Amino acid sequence: MSFNVFFMFSAGLQTPLKVPKGTFDAIMGEVRWIEKELGLETEQYRKNPPRWKHNDFKEVDDETLCAAAERHNAWIIMLHGQFGEWFKNPVRGGERLTPTKAKRFWHALEMITVPPERWTGDYYEERMKALYEALRGRAFGAEGMCFDARALSPRQAASVINLLSSWLDGEERDMDVPKGCDWLGSRYHGDYEYCEKCGPVTNEHVDACRKRGCPAKD
Repeated sequence: MSFNVFFMFSAGLQTPLKVPKGTFDAIMGEVRWIEKELGLETEQYRKNPPRWKHNDFKEVDDETLCAAAERHNAWIIMLHGQFGEWFKNPVRGGERLTPTKAKRFWHALEMITVPPERWTGDYYEERMKALYEALRGRAFGAEGMCFDARALSPRQAASVINLLSSWLDGEERDMDVPKGCDWLGSRYHGDYEYCEKCGPVTNEHVDACRKRGCPAKD
């Protein structure tokens, strides 16, 4: 498993970029929000680029940390895609984003990692769904993860998720791939039921099941 390179591995904006009007202010607004939400502070040593001071987030509760990380990381992935598009197709009539302006926010284009022991149930579900997408060989929605091997089948990918659940599923969300489907669902949210004969199945499958004595149908 490897990861696509996002902003945290780059040196910064090298040339001016034509972007939609209001982009710089919107970016700075997101930076101010995440820094306030998680108590992040910026430091700079001599002529090195600015960076966030180390923060273990002990003063932040798990719900806030997971929600903030989810929003911030999704924003970085979205912005990465937008920058790529703007490089190929500069925005006519937009504003000019210069390397000097970019230095004011580039340090904040860093993914926030939440240790598994602090994962909420919802955060666990999102990580497993992203992992499932990667194991299935689909880049979209996989949070930059790349599976450097032949894509697994839906059942194989679900088996990997089930193996990890022993260590990571602290709230027993019971995630699996329903029979005949290619998406990861959560029994906690009622995405599927478990049949001793059929395995995980959707409600539609249960209604159509003709197996005698189907436990999920009873």
